[in-house]
Amino acid sequence: MEFMRSGWPVVAVGALLLLPACAPRLTAPPSPPSPRFQDFVFPNVPPGLGAPPLSVDHDLAWQWLQAGYPRTAQRQFESVLKKSPGFYPSETGLAFVELATEDYEDAVRRFDQVLKRSSNYAPALVGRGEALLALKRDRDALESFEAALVVDDTLDLPKRRVELLQFRVLEADLSSARRAAEAGRYDEAIVAYQQAIAASPQSAFLYREMGAIERRRNNRDAAIEQYRKAVDLDPNDAAAWRELGEVFEEGEEHAAAVDAYVRAIAIEPSAAVQGRIDRLKGLLALALLPAEYRSIPHS
Repeated sequence: MEFMRSGWPVVAVGALLLLPACAPRLTAPPSPPSPRFQDFVFPNVPPGLGAPPLSVDHDLAWQWLQAGYPRTAQRQFESVLKKSPGFYPSETGLAFVELATEDYEDAVRRFDQVLKRSSNYAPALVGRGEALLALKRDRDALESFEAALVVDDTLDLPKRRVELLQFRVLEADLSSARRAAEAGRYDEAIVAYQQAIAASPQSAFLYREMGAIERRRNNRDAAIEQYRKAVDLDPNDAAAWRELGEVFEEGEEHAAAVDAYVRAIAIEPSAAVQGRIDRLKGLLALALLPAEYRSIPHS
């Protein structure tokens, strides 16, 4: 034989032939002091998805990622997907690898692919939110985190992110709304206030400020509606009661105006508002007199 003539021992030949079959499988990574990416949500395998060996390899790939070896994790996730292309937890794992290596645009695209397969897969929703946050797309990130909490309200990271982003989005929208209002761009201001309210629907002052914009646009009924929402959310908002009273007074709804003004000064005393109340009460008293008496000042 060729090997015998070249001086290769038979034992050595046998060992070479066995090498591919005996090559060890990838083992678990060295245990790090703590997970490298603690905020990443493990892409769990839903019951009935894939054979058990896939889950084992998937878990191993995640361990490599958390040990700080994203490229090794990538190869492992890709290996799982070669065996089962529809195994979306490993597709999510690849998206987390892209997130770990700061390939944020690619991560968003891959998370979106996963969500096309399973729209309520919480790990992909959280990961997508993290990638969008890194891209400074705060509003989109907020929507993704909120969707994750709808699926699983026990997740801690989305809760923290939602609190932060609601404040950021509210601050940005409020700033835009006030700038537009000051410049007289009332339609633009209303849109910005509506976006702010969507981010923080329990903030009474937003309805009050939108009511003021509706007054400037001469939309009396819309202004009243916004002021009423404000005082429903915060009955101690003296400014909202006072401005609501002004709208009623402008419309010569004197009784309604007095009621609103009385609520305002009960919270925040004001001589000017008390003067309005006294004047309006005089008009209401005069209205109760017979027509002959009401005509005396004009005689």
